[in-house]
Amino acid sequence: MAETQQANGTELEISFGNLKLKLPDFTSSGATEQTYDETKRVGSAVVAALKWIADKDGYIAGIDDRMKRRIMTDEMNKKQAEIEENLKKCLNHEVLYFKLAAAMAYLRYYSSLVFKNSDDASKMLADTERRGLLIKDDHGPILINYQRYRVGEFGLEPEDNQEIETSFAKFSRGLMTLIDQNRQSKTAKMKEETNIDMDGLRGNKIGRCCLLIPPESYKDNGGKTQWRRGGSLLVEATDKEIIPISASGAIEQSVKSMREMDVRLQRYTLGWDCPPGAGQKAFSRIKDEISRRRDITDSDAEKHVNLIRKLWYLIDRAFKAIDANERLEEVREEFQKRTTITQNQFFGLEEDARPKNGIACVGFEGALHTDNKSSVYSPFFLVERSAEHGTNVIKIVDMPPPVYDLLGTCVNREYVEGSDFGGLPNVFRRTLCEIRRQLDMAAEIAKA
Repeated sequence: MAETQQANGTELEISFGNLKLKLPDFTSSGATEQTYDETKRVGSAVVAALKWIADKDGYIAGIDDRMKRRIMTDEMNKKQAEIEENLKKCLNHEVLYFKLAAAMAYLRYYSSLVFKNSDDASKMLADTERRGLLIKDDHGPILINYQRYRVGEFGLEPEDNQEIETSFAKFSRGLMTLIDQNRQSKTAKMKEETNIDMDGLRGNKIGRCCLLIPPESYKDNGGKTQWRRGGSLLVEATDKEIIPISASGAIEQSVKSMREMDVRLQRYTLGWDCPPGAGQKAFSRIKDEISRRRDITDSDAEKHVNLIRKLWYLIDRAFKAIDANERLEEVREEFQKRTTITQNQFFGLEEDARPKNGIACVGFEGALHTDNKSSVYSPFFLVERSAEHGTNVIKIVDMPPPVYDLLGTCVNREYVEGSDFGGLPNVFRRTLCEIRRQLDMAAEIAKA
């Protein structure tokens, strides 16, 4: 027969024959309290360290004496290196509780900040990637500036992940608002300087033209989808040359490099099918000519030629996008008449967040690559979702001729819809995911 009795006033002892089982009570042990207190201290130390790093440059900048400021900079940089190493140790601690406490403190701190400009916010985001706190994942739950992320492997509970996802959703809206406001402000100023349109640039008119450069996907050498980002570009057209003046958006840094190297594109090349320097012989010839004429090194001359080519590609993308939109505008209007739901409803981006059944005209603002690495500009098509025997089925109802290069193998074929468009052919799934991602970002900006 089993016997039960309280042992030492703290444990429950159950005896059954020769077997004895001691069950501790549910009050916290001293070791538990000590470990918990230590996790609190780890979290506080991480936040204090991040605040110190954030305040360091401002403190140094407030020192008037140049020599003292220089000495202080060297001292503070050494201390920051020590702090960075300790942060790294916390985030990679062998004790899971301390590792978790450090990660949560880091993510909570950064996701709660309010940034005054997009550069500071982008630096913070890069830092979270560098430390493995946020990991790029095309199907991750956190969407920031067209890129999806998931939280790193720190042993977070579902509630912790939800808290972080909610916080970073707010951060993402703030970042996208800053980026959008900055882009719109710069683009508005560029448009004020514009005195010729796209046709004038293609023709022989002299003046300044503002071009909208669409984003474009492509496959890298490993077969992975990458992006050439877009923006707005202001160029000046002389009788013989196209000169980059300024830019906004993701192309801004590239155009700044063009300005610094005084890059100029020969105007007659705008009608070419490929950029100047296409092919090894042509590239070497232009590089040698630039090196000789400008008296610069081979390395700088090579950079110069690559920037000429990049400028040509940017303008070419703008031309192709506007041509695609103008050529197919009537088709798009006709497709809209055949729809029963909006593309936001199709993707579940309305208030109830539930994808609707029906026919929608969905489209991507930019260029998507095909399997043979060519690009289709401003692709759009009619897609239908219906329910059959409790299962959602998706099919492409119709598309304009140019889009057949991208999705022609999928038209009028029914596919069972899985999670995140699983069950669809890769090219079809990727296209829908990119359209949804673009709509997601527009919705995030609208919320902010």
